[in-house]
Amino acid sequence: MGESKLGEILFLVGVLLALVVGLLAGSVAVVQENVAGIYAVLALLGLLVGFMNISPKEAVGFLVAAIALLGVSSALTPLLQVESLASVAPAITGFLAALAVFVAPAALVVALISVYQMASGQEEGMGNELNLPPAMKASGGKRR
Repeated sequence: MGESKLGEILFLVGVLLALVVGLLAGSVAVVQENVAGIYAVLALLGLLVGFMNISPKEAVGFLVAAIALLGVSSALTPLLQVESLASVAPAITGFLAALAVFVAPAALVVALISVYQMASGQEEGMGNELNLPPAMKASGGKRR
């Protein structure tokens, strides 16, 4: 099994674990009692995914997606306070919290690697997928 395939499997395991934790966190005592350990496993999986699964060409897209996922939980907070959603709010809140615990370490790793590569002049693959204006493409991405 290659490193890429293992990274994909770890990513799916992390998302599924976050989903299960979210759905069961409000109602199953075993999950409630062991949430710190479960979050530690999610954070470790996130670190592994960040190291194994994200190539330099995917870094910008991954970081944008991670920011979106991490921002969703705070954006949905007012909606989840609506009385008619009271029965599903704990499951959604638990899932989003667990997902944030999984995604944040991966985003940290990818961001640190990206910053290091930019600081050390290793621009190969970094930002090539961005749609730069023609004037910036002609100048190698630098403003005139």
